[in-house]
Amino acid sequence: ILSYIVWALKIFGCIFLMNFFMKKFFSENRNIDRSVVFKMGMAAAILSALVYSSVYLLDMMYISNEYYEAVISQAIDQMRPFMDKNASNNINEMLSILPKVTFIFNLGYCFIYGTVLSAILSRKFPPKNYFVCGQ
Repeated sequence: ILSYIVWALKIFGCIFLMNFFMKKFFSENRNIDRSVVFKMGMAAAILSALVYSSVYLLDMMYISNEYYEAVISQAIDQMRPFMDKNASNNINEMLSILPKVTFIFNLGYCFIYGTVLSAILSRKFPPKNYFVCGQ
């Protein structure tokens, strides 16, 4: 239950921070359009995704390396009776690229999440020209 609470706090915290910085950016630049606010949100999304993914990669490779190796080896030991030699070799090859795959997945997931959030939140800001539809 605690992990779900932490997950929900993380999601709502991301929404709150994105909303806060988009409002602050708009209040300091009143002559901009909502598309500029959306682009600022996208830039914040890619930069925060890069920082988060890099820290997670460093954690997997250097900081908590022993923890991840222990968890993975325990999972492999439980599955070993059901695997043949080829499956075992393929898993060992996959483990060598796991940090890179995790980095790319986190980067993509966080960027897509931030872009969608930015698109939703930027709709709250008024368009530059109120008489033009579709802005």
